[in-house]
Amino acid sequence: MKQTNQCFVTLCLTLHVVLVVLLGVPCSCVDEYYELCVTQRCSAGPNISYPFRIPTETSNYCGYPGFELNCSSFGYPLLRLHDQDYVVEDIPMKPIQQDRTYSYLHFLSGCNMSMEAMVSDIERYEIGCSNEKSGLVMYDEDQNLEKALEGCGGFDKNNVKNEYEDVMKKGFELTWLVSDCKECRASGGRCGYNVNTYHFECFCTDRPHSATCQPSKSYNFFI
Repeated sequence: MKQTNQCFVTLCLTLHVVLVVLLGVPCSCVDEYYELCVTQRCSAGPNISYPFRIPTETSNYCGYPGFELNCSSFGYPLLRLHDQDYVVEDIPMKPIQQDRTYSYLHFLSGCNMSMEAMVSDIERYEIGCSNEKSGLVMYDEDQNLEKALEGCGGFDKNNVKNEYEDVMKKGFELTWLVSDCKECRASGGRCGYNVNTYHFECFCTDRPHSATCQPSKSYNFFI
């Protein structure tokens, strides 16, 4: 009987120690979508995160539909728009302030590029329309448009398509407003998209949230 009591006491002590050890180890289970939606990158070019994603690297929850990027053979990511691939050179995360929206482009031919006072301002608009004289493409609201009109011979309608393609090849900027994502990132989350509900989601270490990550709660256990 005495030996039985000793075994019982030993068993209780063993269980007590095991429980203390188990309760003393913190549990750090990280949400699977938070782990999946990490920043990606091709071999060259910018870091890639929401609303963009690389389909072969991350879940469709990690980007907005239609903003898939594919890594090119030369390293940079490509964005496909209307059956045309565009090289993505930069994806700035900071908000871009734009004061105006451009609606029209003016294609000017036979331009006299001896206007030294404005060359530094307009040379980025120059396109090769002629072997002898230069051509320019200007935004409708460009402050240099009036000066350029004075030094150009006319408007060549026959080459508008080719000239427009030349301008597009030189690069252009697209703006995507992701207001929800800013708050999510600030709270330590990773932005994502729920393909079932078609809504934005903020993936946090504990679980997905609708907008931002909530402060973590700690619990104390006593035996």
